Amino acid sequence: MKKHITKICILTVSVLLSVLFTSCKNSSESLYGSVIDKNCPMPLEWLGKTPIPEPDYANFPCGYTLVKGDDGKPEVSNLAFHEISWQYFLWLTEEVTVNSVTMLRFESMYSDEAINIKDPNDPKGFEHILGGIQQAGSNSVLVDENHRAVYTTMMIDSIYRNFVVKNNLNNPKALRKFSDTTNFPNGSMSMKAAWKIVPEGQEAPQGAYTRTSKLYTVVEIDGNLTTSDNYKDPALRETIEETVALVGFHIAVVVKGHPEFIWATFEHNDNTTNAWVNNKNENPNYTFLSFNVSNNGALSVNKDTQEISQAYGINSTTQVLRIHQYGGGNAKNKYNIATLNKKVHKRIDSKSMWQNYHEVGAVWFNQTNALIPDWSLTTNDTIETGSKTLSNSVIETFTQDSFNQNSCFSCHNTTQYNPVMGIPLDGKNVLTSHILLKNYANGESDSPTLKKVDRNK
Repeated sequence: MKKHITKICILTVSVLLSVLFTSCKNSSESLYGSVIDKNCPMPLEWLGKTPIPEPDYANFPCGYTLVKGDDGKPEVSNLAFHEISWQYFLWLTEEVTVNSVTMLRFESMYSDEAINIKDPNDPKGFEHILGGIQQAGSNSVLVDENHRAVYTTMMIDSIYRNFVVKNNLNNPKALRKFSDTTNFPNGSMSMKAAWKIVPEGQEAPQGAYTRTSKLYTVVEIDGNLTTSDNYKDPALRETIEETVALVGFHIAVVVKGHPEFIWATFEHNDNTTNAWVNNKNENPNYTFLSFNVSNNGALSVNKDTQEISQAYGINSTTQVLRIHQYGGGNAKNKYNIATLNKKVHKRIDSKSMWQNYHEVGAVWFNQTNALIPDWSLTTNDTIETGSKTLSNSVIETFTQDSFNQNSCFSCHNTTQYNPVMGIPLDGKNVLTSHILLKNYANGESDSPTLKKVDRNK
């Protein structure tokens, strides 16, 4: 009897192993429920390589963490989107040499001004002069403890730039006639970096990337602070040179199946604290800390020192608080970001400056190829997933708690665009990019100053 039972057990185990082997011929399931596609690289395999390979946007999610779908086949996981976001951050911040000059990869890419020119060899397309102190949605200015404005700069990759130029989308008339349903191609990417001025004799935030850069001077136009690049007359665009430190970084990239872009954001670790921490003395060395009070129209600048002051004798320094840790989302989303941040920090060089930065969060669609014209969160918010209340504390400081502005998709949608001056644009899939919209607004305006994009929410 015992021998008979033994034979049955052995046969049963053999059958199970056979079934398991057959079902895992192309994939296998780990102890944590993730599925490994045998035809793809292992998840995070790129993290152990030097240099970091370019993210595989054309075959996404191949090579990133998968889970078993309802049909038993591997499908993309929440974690996969955060993994490729981290890979992009590390890839974009690697050192490259261009014409014997060493810089970070994102600094070698086109500036957002490049869609205004058609010659890819024109040096203007690669010139990165910092401007953009007015934040989107509020037009307020983040002012640091030295009473200086925090600057931003915008970049685009060659895929984005060449798509716009090839289709003549930098021409307002051509953009109006462009197909409503055509998407940005896979690999299209735009970036925004936030920079804090480091005055001579002072130290940058701990371990931050620093560089010397040209900045457009802070000026007052129509009672509000902005930068001199907002003058259409080039003679009025004065610049200064300062040492600056990288404190925030946006990445928006189109990967296979996601023409809406993955919107991811990173910050320096010491920027500020999260809303659930009430004790301001927990880390007295935070660069920015608490409140997020709008200052639009209440600031003035000393043209000589470039220091900013506020009316009524109030300290002009902005007190910043991060309202939504990890950009919100469900518990799994928050857990994935927290654990991935730790895993990346553990596996990169302990002396790397990127130990001092972390992913705040990322947001995207929970369906593939689902972008349509005239879409916004007000028409269908169920399609949004990931960090659904995502903000960068130094790039979207003042709109973190604004219900209609505290998500990337609150503004980056495909609805009709109505510039202050000029002809409205019908809803199009390419209107998720505000770089394109800003170019359109300026092309339609006869104003002596450049126009900011303010979408109807």
